Amino acid sequence: MTKQETKYFLAGVMQKNNLEGKVCNQNYRSVLTKIIEENDPMSSIYDPWAAYDPDENLSISETFLGNIEKAGEADITIAFIPEASMGTACEIYRAKQMNKTIWAITPLKKSWVMISLCNEIFESIEEFTTFFKDLQNQKKN
Repeated sequence: MTKQETKYFLAGVMQKNNLEGKVCNQNYRSVLTKIIEENDPMSSIYDPWAAYDPDENLSISETFLGNIEKAGEADITIAFIPEASMGTACEIYRAKQMNKTIWAITPLKKSWVMISLCNEIFESIEEFTTFFKDLQNQKKN
């Protein structure tokens, strides 16, 4: 039996709730990518931030709605949500509609959205990392 690739979608806050539309720090994406790649060599990661190409001339709507569909196509959506994020909520909702696994890294553990949509909720990247490494080690054994 051959091991099958796992498709991950990296969801997470980009603009937060600021009124200027500025983008917040995206460093969490490289951290999560590294954790996934080091522990799941059969991973395929779709990161909307890395995939964005301004030369494609897609509208904001095409880009946003396309990302939501990508979340629904992935096996696992990992959402980094240090504060409420409308875009991330849309992505995890789509993943839930498609019966996909959703893991959230967020202090919003009592949020109805998080409780209703996520399979696992972690308070920190460190807590997520421990879970993910343990899960991958169980798969090897």
